[in-house]
Amino acid sequence: MSPTSPIKVEKEDVSIEENAPQHRLDTRLDDEPIPELGTAEREYVERKLVRKLDTRVLPTIILIYIMNYIDPPNTRWMSPFERRLAQARLADDAGEADKDNDADSPLKGLWMALKDPKVLLFSIMTTAQILGISFVNFFPTLTATLNPNFSTTVALLLAAPPWIFATIICSVNAWHADRTGERYFHIAGWWWAAIAGFIIGLSTMNTAGRYVSMFLMASGHVGFAMTLVWVSNTIRGHLQARDAVYTLDLFLVILSYGKLF
Repeated sequence: MSPTSPIKVEKEDVSIEENAPQHRLDTRLDDEPIPELGTAEREYVERKLVRKLDTRVLPTIILIYIMNYIDPPNTRWMSPFERRLAQARLADDAGEADKDNDADSPLKGLWMALKDPKVLLFSIMTTAQILGISFVNFFPTLTATLNPNFSTTVALLLAAPPWIFATIICSVNAWHADRTGERYFHIAGWWWAAIAGFIIGLSTMNTAGRYVSMFLMASGHVGFAMTLVWVSNTIRGHLQARDAVYTLDLFLVILSYGKLF
């Protein structure tokens, strides 16, 4: 082949969603036949089903694991001595020990939690945070708008650094909050950073400025990650009540993310 010969490029990486008849997929009736195996429409429907399983089933499994992880008296991954040490550390941090009464049922704990006004505040705070960070589900779409000439691969690669940055900041922020014992500014400070990112993203079309705003927007998750820590330091006295608050907050998280899909 001569150096001046044109190179034939086959565009095979077009997404299945672009090939599939979107208008039919969105208006499909329950009595319509299942698409044939191997077709773009069938693969799109199957991918959509897997995506729903990922966002509905996996959070439930994770919730079960977290509830076992954050309940020191019942955790199976710690020895009896480590469990007692964890309970003593929590009591030292909060200034009082938990009242663990076998006669208290989970339903009673839920009722105690619902009567606590702090639970309502935490529920509102959790819901507001989820609404504020809901852009995460469409983040690659945001990076694709930085430049119309960006390919899908470039847009996806650009979506990674903001979250790597947020992960590092989240770890440092949690470590510093534990060292200082302070919670509010370690949570709300990152909300202000996210708000600044939203303002920058809306007020400029400069590529560099908008990309910096995405780093600030992603940092909003740092405050969200600290919410459960604040709950554990605030809701004290009864294990059942605190577990009910954890469950309620995590339920709001799963419900909010589920609605986005």
